[in-house]
Amino acid sequence: MTIKTKFALVENISHWVIDYVKDHKTDLLVVDYPKLSQEEITLFDDIINHIHHRSHCHLLTMKS
Repeated sequence: MTIKTKFALVENISHWVIDYVKDHKTDLLVVDYPKLSQEEITLFDDIINHIHHRSHCHLLTMKS
């Protein structure tokens, strides 16, 4: 299994991830769920939900 890690400085991370997943026909996207403040969790949840609904691939979120 090949695993690739990508880092990007972008204005809208969810759009970048969705485009990347579609362009590379990704089957599974793994997202780390770091320890965040309550405000950051809300924003992070919105980003993950947007990616989940628009990327059309399996999404695995890992929480610590």
